[in-house]
Amino acid sequence: MFLKSFFFDFIILVLSLTFVYPTLSEEDALIGIDDIGTFFCRDGKDPNLYCCPLLSHRLSSQRDKHCVTIVLNNKSGYDITLAVANLENGEWVNGYNISCEPQTGPLANKQSEAFSSITSYKMQGLATFIVDDDSSSTFTISWKAPIARSDDYFFYSLSGKKYNVDFQFGLEDTVLQATVYKAPFYQTIPLPSIWVVAPVMAFLSFLFCCLNCSKVDDPSRNHFNSRAHHSYNTV
Repeated sequence: MFLKSFFFDFIILVLSLTFVYPTLSEEDALIGIDDIGTFFCRDGKDPNLYCCPLLSHRLSSQRDKHCVTIVLNNKSGYDITLAVANLENGEWVNGYNISCEPQTGPLANKQSEAFSSITSYKMQGLATFIVDDDSSSTFTISWKAPIARSDDYFFYSLSGKKYNVDFQFGLEDTVLQATVYKAPFYQTIPLPSIWVVAPVMAFLSFLFCCLNCSKVDDPSRNHFNSRAHHSYNTV
């Protein structure tokens, strides 16, 4: 019985040390925030992605600060590279050999990264990225803290309608997950310019008026029809 219990406890211990969660849940994110001692994170292969949300939330909780973590998921079909990042009245989260600044190297397709910022007052941040497509499309994510509602995060595109971005919020609205993916084909079709539409509409209007005018009864034609009808009756 003792050996069976020991074997069961050993299996549980091994699984708890080796199991890596594929996604970050709020329950996992709360682990270790209020504990005393060394910061621990089940980081797997990417400490930046899995640990930055935990670390920033823990630091903000212990030091009474505000934090924001951006998790960027690249599903655009191309590499994405950071063009510029700006942070006002805040600092990037660093500690425990973990750097939570935006990475400068290309973010490959189907890969993700996380960057976290923290502040004691009001903070505004902005990061612009370039998509490695044929037109070097760009998009910008902007954020601020503290936030009163999720709408305080906002996104605007600089490259038309080639891509869409989905947003999800978590961990008490301190984590913003932004997923970039290709827009559906019908959204990428360019709309005609007003300089093309206006002349076409004018021509169609003119043609419509001409057709209607041609249907108006001509007086000379009515006189001819009347004479023909009278001649037919007298035969």
